[in-house]
Amino acid sequence: LAILALGMCALSQGVVRGQEIREPAGRGSVQIYPVYQSWSLSDSMSLSETSTLIEVQVPVAPALTASMSTARAGTGGDPASISGFTDTQLGLRYDIPDANLAFTLGANLPSGQHELPTDEFTTASLLALTPLNFQVRVFGQGWNLNPGVLWAIPLGQGVAAGLGASYLLRGSFTPLAGSQTYSPGDE
Repeated sequence: LAILALGMCALSQGVVRGQEIREPAGRGSVQIYPVYQSWSLSDSMSLSETSTLIEVQVPVAPALTASMSTARAGTGGDPASISGFTDTQLGLRYDIPDANLAFTLGANLPSGQHELPTDEFTTASLLALTPLNFQVRVFGQGWNLNPGVLWAIPLGQGVAAGLGASYLLRGSFTPLAGSQTYSPGDE
């Protein structure tokens, strides 16, 4: 809950300050985050991941920004290795600075790996463990759609309070080869 509140404050500052923190129209950004992580899970088991997250943001109009992100990752250690690209996330954000509002729309395109063989599925299950905090926790899922709205109000110099709401419509996919289709619930 605290992480959600901090995230909302960070997002709300972007809404309140509008164009001050945005790139000028016509300029975008590309961010690349290479990371190597390694864990010893026991005396006889280790797991490592080399990953590169790629994020692109492009202002489409003064108040509209499009984004795309994906990652390439590979694992090493004792479990079976997995390597490849993850799903691709596309996003749109429309800011209305005079009303301190932002509308968002995100979509997950299932371009990553799913229907994994049992040994790779075991590795993927370890990657997904929250305490290990791997940069790439999931290689592939189904189609997802995520609309949202953010509102903020300035409280003082560099401080804002905000509210946000979003809904995640999750599509079905087959995580394990030969298994039934998994239909995660919406959030």
